Amino acid sequence: MIRLFVILVSIVLVTGCQASSREAIATPDPGAPVQFAKVSLAEFVGNMKIWDLQAKRVGYDGQLANLEQVTLRYYRAGQPASVVEAPAARFNTMTRDLAMQGRVRMRSLSASTSFAANDIRWQAGSQRLRATGQIIFQRGPSYLLAEQLAADSSLQRIQLLGSVQATFSLAVPGSDRS
Repeated sequence: MIRLFVILVSIVLVTGCQASSREAIATPDPGAPVQFAKVSLAEFVGNMKIWDLQAKRVGYDGQLANLEQVTLRYYRAGQPASVVEAPAARFNTMTRDLAMQGRVRMRSLSASTSFAANDIRWQAGSQRLRATGQIIFQRGPSYLLAEQLAADSSLQRIQLLGSVQATFSLAVPGSDRS
């Protein structure tokens, strides 16, 4: 059984609010009937956390939530595995898919692996990430540039697609040069 928890630190209902209340919170979607500030979400399978997410602001309209200033943590075997930071995202509450936009950055917490992309999409059904747009992938001192990336949430299985360019730096034992 999958559970989705929502912790709302501050709720502002836009419908019927006075102008001063609306001005206190910058809205990610002015047309959304419900606005939230400082939101935390988490998904569990049984007692095991799959991910948790924090957003500074959320506009909610039906099954779509538009989020601003997002920090997302993925878990593997109950332990934090990776962190994603995005300026904006859209969360589908029915499918639990998440589309992050802007210059999105993701890093592994267990290895020296990270990447940045213009867009990252989390597909809940397949538990996979897909990234597009000016991918810069780094593992240690080496860099790979690509048009697309597919990965698991812990960045242990990664596939780079499109025109891929590589810059490798190899350390020589006993040398201070790379």
